[in-house]
Amino acid sequence: MLPVFKTLTQGRRVILASGSPRRRQLLTGLGLDLEIIPSTFEEDLEISSFLRAEDYVRQTAQEKAHDVLNSILRAQEVPKTDILVIGCDTVVVRGEAILEKPVTKDQAISMLTMLSGNIHRVLTAVVFLHQRAPHDQDPHIHSFVEETTVHFGSLTQEEIAAYVETGEPMDKAGGYGYQGLAGCLIDRIDGDYYNVVGMPLRRFYQECLKVLSLS
Repeated sequence: MLPVFKTLTQGRRVILASGSPRRRQLLTGLGLDLEIIPSTFEEDLEISSFLRAEDYVRQTAQEKAHDVLNSILRAQEVPKTDILVIGCDTVVVRGEAILEKPVTKDQAISMLTMLSGNIHRVLTAVVFLHQRAPHDQDPHIHSFVEETTVHFGSLTQEEIAAYVETGEPMDKAGGYGYQGLAGCLIDRIDGDYYNVVGMPLRRFYQECLKVLSLS
């Protein structure tokens, strides 16, 4: 384990406020001893009220982290232990449109049709909420947003329909999973591959160093 991650988990609970199996796999692969408490935040922020997609995705990640931290503090489970909650959110941005997870197959087809043969951005926001014991002060907030540009291949409607039928698009921002079958559909990316998956590891490492310096 790299020293920063060992220090990060010493003397505090580190909690990932996400049920994403991809984020969990990536972070535990770093050797982090994480608790997983998925946020129950509805992710119902009004997109039109944000001037930039970066602000929207950052606020959503922050709401997720606050949701989990508040649930822990209400339960008063660990009154003498520092808590570090990590909240995350990933969106796909094509032009001015913010694409999150499709709810229906028709939505997935519409998203993939929009992305086909075009360039889009993937934004991942990560928010660190550090609540110091004895929990009688507001948590320290540190956050970042990482961007990767994705060049999507030109797809036929038959290819799109077949991909949607696999079910893979249904729990992923923009309706595709680069780490899965969609790897066959993407020409190239500019930026961090892991950012498209949902957790930019290099940037996460750098920001953990900042979090420790502020602790």
